[in-house]
Amino acid sequence: MKYIKKEDILEGAYIELRGNNDLLIEGCDGLLGYEEDLITLQVGKQVLNIKGKRLTMRYLSEKKIGISGYIKGVEYV
Repeated sequence: MKYIKKEDILEGAYIELRGNNDLLIEGCDGLLGYEEDLITLQVGKQVLNIKGKRLTMRYLSEKKIGISGYIKGVEYV
């Protein structure tokens, strides 16, 4: 059985959720999908899904993304 260390999953990512309408992610490696109810990101070796309603990207830089809207969930896939 192979054990996964926390460091292998997050790889220096910083995720800050402020309430249910503001999300900051540092350490984002790529934008994989962008829809009004689902934003998909590459974060290290993992894929991160942000689910919600009326999601918009406030900003996107080389390693940072800011998302606003009604955020229902954040999940590693």
